[in-house]
Amino acid sequence: MRNDLVRDLADCTEFRQTLQARPPGIVHGTLVLLVVLILQNTQEVEVSFLWWEGTPPLAAALLIAAAGGILLTAIAGWLRILQLRRRVKRR
Repeated sequence: MRNDLVRDLADCTEFRQTLQARPPGIVHGTLVLLVVLILQNTQEVEVSFLWWEGTPPLAAALLIAAAGGILLTAIAGWLRILQLRRRVKRR
């Protein structure tokens, strides 16, 4: 059991190092695509969500929706990690 945990931690460390070693070209390419998205989607759209209503530019509405989705996914993943940690502590 302990050896499996050590191997899992080693895999996790390698994965983190891989993420940290991302080439800057990927980051710069993503930023360029983001700027293109914003420049091409400047028309205003009507948005209604719960008690909020407004007319933001389409790019802003899309970016806010994407950020909200990323946030919800991160929260769900974080909660799952907490659940798994508690399960491992019990054993």
